Amino acid sequence: MADISDYTGLITTEHSDKPKYMAMVEAVVQPMVDALNASQGMPADFDLDLAIGAQLDVVGLWVGISRNVNAPLSGVYFSLDVVGLGFDQGAWKGPFDPDTGIISLDDETYRILIRAKIGANRWDGTLGQSKQILDLIFSGDTHVFIEDRQDMSILLGISGEIPSAVFLALLTGGYIPIKPEGVRMSVYVVTSVSGAPIFGFDMNNEYVAGFDVGAWGGNPDNVVYPQPLAFEFTSGPLDSLITFSRTDVGTRFNASGVLETVAANLPRFDYDPVSLQPRGLLIEEQRANLILQSANLADAAWTKSNATVTAGAALAPDGTMTAGKVIGASGASGSRFVASTAGNVSNAVVTGSIFVKAAEYSKLRLNLSNFATDSRGVYIDVATASIYQIDTNGPDFSNISGSVVNCGNGWYRCTVTAMKGTANTVVRLALDPKDNSGASAGDGTSGFYAWGGQLEIGNGATSLIPTTSSQAARAADIAFVPISTWFNNLEGTVQAKYQAQVPAQTNRVASLFSSVGQMIAIDSNGQCEVDGTFVSPPSVGGNAAVAFKAGDAAAAVAGAITGAGTPALPDFPKALYLGSLDGQSQFLNGWLKQLTYQPSRLGNSDLIALTT
Repeated sequence: MADISDYTGLITTEHSDKPKYMAMVEAVVQPMVDALNASQGMPADFDLDLAIGAQLDVVGLWVGISRNVNAPLSGVYFSLDVVGLGFDQGAWKGPFDPDTGIISLDDETYRILIRAKIGANRWDGTLGQSKQILDLIFSGDTHVFIEDRQDMSILLGISGEIPSAVFLALLTGGYIPIKPEGVRMSVYVVTSVSGAPIFGFDMNNEYVAGFDVGAWGGNPDNVVYPQPLAFEFTSGPLDSLITFSRTDVGTRFNASGVLETVAANLPRFDYDPVSLQPRGLLIEEQRANLILQSANLADAAWTKSNATVTAGAALAPDGTMTAGKVIGASGASGSRFVASTAGNVSNAVVTGSIFVKAAEYSKLRLNLSNFATDSRGVYIDVATASIYQIDTNGPDFSNISGSVVNCGNGWYRCTVTAMKGTANTVVRLALDPKDNSGASAGDGTSGFYAWGGQLEIGNGATSLIPTTSSQAARAADIAFVPISTWFNNLEGTVQAKYQAQVPAQTNRVASLFSSVGQMIAIDSNGQCEVDGTFVSPPSVGGNAAVAFKAGDAAAAVAGAITGAGTPALPDFPKALYLGSLDGQSQFLNGWLKQLTYQPSRLGNSDLIALTT
């Protein structure tokens, strides 16, 4: 920029110290400096990318298109309650705009329209160059294609990111010139899922794709923009967007703390039997109970050695008078035990569990036995809800662990888990009664109550699967949200609150699953994954979120960022799966309390707030 000093600085010392002379020179030269600066600023003031307000109006006049539209653009004003018209989507109503719609475009929209008109002014009349013009004015994530219908009409399709409501109104209103005068625009088709191609056969690209990738196309007047989802699982009923199935009955604790059976294909909203507070939607994998007569330990299906079981001795967790009392024989030498029927297990993790309530005695050894070469377990005191001893590895059982979980009314669910080897295929769950000193002794009357035995293949106990004269199975809980107009394939954020019985990477909380290795997932150990290339470290907290877009992902757990990366995005997902990888494997085996989805990549500060 020119300055008066550029010229007064050239005056020699003979005259520069003469105030009146210098004032005369400045008065004469200053208007020329101002004129020079004004002329030099003209290119920037009227640059299409920089011009605003009146300057942009002049650019439009030169190009040949006005800021004002012939008829109001309806359905485009900002609104908090209308999807697609929220922040960064709807247009603000100006002070002189009618209620019916916009009549004067804002600077940014007008700039796009001018750019389209410049392209039209240089257009050679071919559809090929029409496509080039549209590509210039749409963002890089929006894909436009034109189909010549061979009847003096054309179809215009829009896939990928759905344009704003104002832009679609301009397009369908004919304000963006893209066709010869004698050709009519017969059809506009816009993808129903932002970021996705339009569904069609025999093609697979960014414009059109087939099943599991393409989305239904629709009229621009009926476009539905990506929208947030929010599911709360601490009470029913299940949201209608969620598809749920479980082909068998299942059990849960109800709001009164009583164990009850839930019919097939109904979700199980589970409660803590002690606090009676909701735990969330119980989602478990398929399991089978290998024990017969799970509730009736007095039955002959349970082997007794120097021990007896009195049937119907106490009220069981399901509210029935079916709990048995396990009593060590008086004066008997050798071991005392009550053992279940045998299950066939080899080279697999196996878990045994049973509900126990103290009577005169509160201690027992809960063990897994092959009744040949090995028996390993844990020593439990239900009076203190603790495990006071764990057996070391044996020839057939290793990695022994256990748990004691309070189930209310004096009942505790006791578990033992171990890796079963290949010594033989027999596994039994056995209870060895102990007196209060922990010794293997008995008086013929003292003991503890037991009910609901279960032996299952897998790490950790799942909900009780009652049995009588034969083994029984419970099918998996399958829950998912089908991909539809709510989804944005370009970016997003998924957040979940959860509780897992056995936290692990392979126990999924939520998953946008595409194919093997291609997914966006929250794992029950606090890890978050995008496309298999970004995996945040495990973290404890039970409230996790993952935000993603191409080349930009971050994870947060319990109010802290746990990882960031630059992964690619996976292919178009099949669904948003709740509590599993793909509705078939890697189930949560726990409780899903809350799940939210945002169709945008939230900032890291928002992730921290969301998971706090």
